Amino acid sequence: MLATGSSPIEIPGFKFSDGPILDSTKALALDRVPDPLLVIGGGSIGLEMGSMYAKLWAKVSVVEMQDQVLPGFDYDVVKVVARKLKKSGVEVYLMTTALGWEATDAGVALDIETPKGKQRLEGGCILVTVGRRPNSRGLGLEDLGVEMDGAFVKVDPQFKTSKLGVYAVGDLVGNPMLAHKAAHEGEVLDEVIAGHDVQYDARPVPRARSGACA
Repeated sequence: MLATGSSPIEIPGFKFSDGPILDSTKALALDRVPDPLLVIGGGSIGLEMGSMYAKLWAKVSVVEMQDQVLPGFDYDVVKVVARKLKKSGVEVYLMTTALGWEATDAGVALDIETPKGKQRLEGGCILVTVGRRPNSRGLGLEDLGVEMDGAFVKVDPQFKTSKLGVYAVGDLVGNPMLAHKAAHEGEVLDEVIAGHDVQYDARPVPRARSGACA
């Protein structure tokens, strides 16, 4: 069974090895509240982390390239989230691009391009949450003859790959990349391997994260 998960995507100029540049894992391991917190990416992970730190009294700014937070979600849902973000004091910059950053005496400065022109945001650190990619490289899947769908492993509703006896679940097999979805896929696969005639149905899987809408 392949269940190697995924890794956060870096963007040019914002390497996670640089001290004040965080991924979502590092953001959960800080020994202090980053204030202000600058978030690049207004998807579910960025809003979850941003909402959490806003509740810890940090000033939070979110930079999103699209014309709404939670790109791809129904706008009626997005309106509710956007209203709660505003109520929490989270400042959102839409249709905005992160240009670069530099260290300052107080922390970091983030240069952005907004519809109104260039601006500079000051913060304690920068959290980059622009998406994740499956950890499918280096597994030798091509040598095994496992069929791929881009970087994802292609599976059927029972998580069987094109190679007999090889299964895959979780972030490795496609979106949404959510822990509860991966856990349920593992339970379904357990039943399949035990010989039960069951299949996975993605339709009832909730696309929600605690914190994003809190």
